[in-house]
Amino acid sequence: MHDDTNALKLAGYFAAHSVWSIADGDVRVPFIGSAGADGRPELAAFEADDYAAAVASAREAFRDAQAPAVLVYDGYAILPTGRTDALFIHVRTGRGSDSLNIVLPYRSAKHPDGFAVHRPKFEHSKLVMSLEEQAVLFFTGVGLHEEGARIWEQHLDETT
Repeated sequence: MHDDTNALKLAGYFAAHSVWSIADGDVRVPFIGSAGADGRPELAAFEADDYAAAVASAREAFRDAQAPAVLVYDGYAILPTGRTDALFIHVRTGRGSDSLNIVLPYRSAKHPDGFAVHRPKFEHSKLVMSLEEQAVLFFTGVGLHEEGARIWEQHLDETT
């Protein structure tokens, strides 16, 4: 359970880091986030001329990453309200397949209505804890990234 707790907090921290990064309209470079030897968050970015190739490289590296680890990349999600920009967050608590996937829809800063962050969607959870417990740990991690948490709070739109 300890790895689950750490992984969810890391997911929140790196989600907030990504919100901070995209708030001005940039596309988030795919990356793997983890805890360093000293326990502090560290990030390994994957860049390529083709964004899909960068995501594929990040996915491949994520399969072999030491747990707990988080993979984050930018893309599009299809929601009941239609297609929207979204951050895809894959969380691993141990070796093997993802333990939890989170889709974080957002409205691009380039949209006429400006930047907005919507409610995260927790999907395909293999964790032995309630959705409420997962959300509490995730948002605890969001709060650990002060700048990202501030931007998230200022631009929160819970309509989606």
